[in-house]
Order: sequence, then structure tokens, then C-alpha cells
Amino acid sequence: VTKEREEDKEIETKTIEKVLVDKSNLDDYVGKPVFHAERIYDQTPTGVVMGLAWTAMGGSTLYIETTLVEDGDGKGALHTTGQLGDVMKESAQIAHTVARAILLEKEPENPFFANTKLHLHVPAGATPKDGPSAG
Repeated sequence: VTKEREEDKEIETKTIEKVLVDKSNLDDYVGKPVFHAERIYDQTPTGVVMGLAWTAMGGSTLYIETTLVEDGDGKGALHTTGQLGDVMKESAQIAHTVARAILLEKEPENPFFANTKLHLHVPAGATPKDGPSAG
């Protein structure tokens, strides 16, 4: 058994340095973004909402655009475009049906859905629109 003397012990000290992380140096600490989402709109116009999509990178956002195509007696319908899969098409139809039911309940005299053709388009052509998060 050896006895250590107090003066023989080494004391390790660490210096703590404060660092300010901001936009200019964020990449140095967390790395570059995996992908960069591009915005089509600075402020979304009437008839446009943002949706969520699953991708191999984990997820992204996509825009869903709706516009009035034709207004006329008894011609109410929903037309969809944008390479939608079956799940997304069904979800769009359900949303249209629910919106129509809510309007009929709140304003029975309002003929908007009965007389209006709507066009729903999802412009992100390269993003598959079906699967677990579609709708």
C-alpha cells in the first residue's frame, strides 16, 4: 500500500467558455439542414392551406389549393388534381362532404356546395400523396 501525499495529486481544471449561438454560427454547432423547404407564398392567399406530408427525409409541408371553377344550379362537385393517391382523394372527398354538412346545418338556405364546382389541387408534383399521413 502506498500513501499519496497531498502535493503529489494532480488537479485537473476546466475552463468554461460562454458561447452565443445565433443564425450566423448555428450550422457550426448543429450541422447543415438536411433539406431546405421552399415557400411558394409569403402569406397564403384565400383558398390555400398548408398540409403535412411524409417523406423519406422524415416529413415536409405542401400546399393545398382550392378555387371555385363554376357556379350554376345543381352542378356542385369537387375535382381533384396533383397526382393524389387513393387515401388523399378519399380524404379530400370526406372534407368536402363534412364542409357541406356543416354549411347545411348552420345555413340551410345557402346553396354554395349544391351549386359550385370546386377544384382542389396539390401542386408538389414530386411528393407522393398517399400512405400513412395522406389526408
